[in-house]
Amino acid sequence: MLRRYLEATLLVVSAFFTVSLVEGARGSKALEMLKTVTVREPDVLGSATVELQRPEAVSARDVRSLQFGWKQPLSFQFVTDAIVTENATGERLVEGKDYQIDYDAGWIKGLRENEPVDVTVAYVGEKSRYDAIYRDPATGKVDVASGAERGADVTEYKPTIPAGTIHLMDVFVTRSNGFDVIPAKTVLEPDWVAESRRRLPHLLRKLRAGEAITLVGYGDSITSQGGPAPIDWYRPDGELRDVLEGYIYNGRFQADTVAAIPLFDHGDGAGPIHTHIGWNWHFKRAMEEAYRVAVAYRNLGIGGTTSRPTLVNSLPGALYPQRLEALKSLEPDVVVISVGMNELGDASLETNVRELVRLVRSFGAEPIVMGIPVIPGTDPDLRFDAWIKSNRDLAQAAKKESAAFVPILDLVTPAGKSVFGFAIRSSASTNGINHPGPAELKVYGELLSEIVSVD
Repeated sequence: MLRRYLEATLLVVSAFFTVSLVEGARGSKALEMLKTVTVREPDVLGSATVELQRPEAVSARDVRSLQFGWKQPLSFQFVTDAIVTENATGERLVEGKDYQIDYDAGWIKGLRENEPVDVTVAYVGEKSRYDAIYRDPATGKVDVASGAERGADVTEYKPTIPAGTIHLMDVFVTRSNGFDVIPAKTVLEPDWVAESRRRLPHLLRKLRAGEAITLVGYGDSITSQGGPAPIDWYRPDGELRDVLEGYIYNGRFQADTVAAIPLFDHGDGAGPIHTHIGWNWHFKRAMEEAYRVAVAYRNLGIGGTTSRPTLVNSLPGALYPQRLEALKSLEPDVVVISVGMNELGDASLETNVRELVRLVRSFGAEPIVMGIPVIPGTDPDLRFDAWIKSNRDLAQAAKKESAAFVPILDLVTPAGKSVFGFAIRSSASTNGINHPGPAELKVYGELLSEIVSVD
């Protein structure tokens, strides 16, 4: 269990590792070639040098529909030498006039205010990879386990280390953009888990009594996991929630990765089209397995929404009256609130979430506030400082209302303390902007599930 992992007391013994990338650099771009890392582990002494092979670069081609202001993910996160051609005319489009490309996040955006234009984007795609560095305690040898080299869905392909070895660190390795070292173990105070448990007395009582639970996911696209039509906004679940289309299947993830995601039949007549990758599905399974209870999960997420009581961009905020009535009608026991991604830095977030927490309680349910998932911070419209502010605002809202809270900011970003397991710049892997991939969602789901874990 993660709790035992977090509560472990580690001796502080320094070991120095020199990590370097080998195989030629690209052009004159500044590269991170060498890094000395201090590893703090009870069973590690001495020093070692580890060389990591650069991932390869390949020619790639994506067909996309350019729309004004709309970011279309490419199949690679790191791209160079892009040529964009209009399919209908064969005309080569002009960067900065017709389109914009983010070369370190892997998306293209239309800049012309006209109808959608189908284009072919030809470019050099630089693959990336996750490596795990470990030590054999019997021999003292340090070695590397390498994951698969991928274009953009690399977070789904982290390697495993041999049994009996000591996991020292993970490394996100790029071809021409350096590498990021991620701690393999953490020392974190589990106070947030204990505090959240104290704030969920009725849920825990029902779980211990073996009573059935109704769990509602209430938030934006990271909750909805799809794109419900307006007619379905105020109805839970449905054919357009928890589906690949609109969340995963957008050209960012390769076909083999998409094919590996299990699909389920929800009995809505659409057949086996639904995914169970969202953190609320992990939460549901954790309660069922730990307490042997029946948990009904109802998804009321609506993509693109905020915490506000009004329509924003024609979408109902979390405090919109009709949406609240839909939530109340489900008679939930626990509501996982996930808002903020579509309003990073907004001054009203704390106030709105405090009101939402009070309303959820007035419906007879207990709220859990989720922190906002980590973003790469490369998108100019989603600043990292705004992400930090909004996570702190959510923490204050939960504290002032004594609501259970999953402090993603504290658990993901501090140097040497990350339980996330991924480099921040490879996060939000489904679109390179703000949508976590399945492996990321699993980590968030495990953190959420810690609140109901059995001692």
